[in-house]
Amino acid sequence: MARLSRTSGGNCLERSLVLYRYLARANADPHLVVGMARPDEYLGHVWVTVDDRPLLETPETLDGYTEVVTF
Repeated sequence: MARLSRTSGGNCLERSLVLYRYLARANADPHLVVGMARPDEYLGHVWVTVDDRPLLETPETLDGYTEVVTF
């Protein structure tokens, strides 16, 4: 999990897809969430939740994003 942290580099989509895959294989029922900062901007973020709790994210990191879609 430490290798997937925000400080490991890469982008949030790649990191979240890898995390989602491993958690799905472990039957953890993960959800991939796509959020946008504001409707008039192209600033987005992707993260993974399990039991409605975000993984590898802080509340401050997600505070400015509105969930658009969840898989």
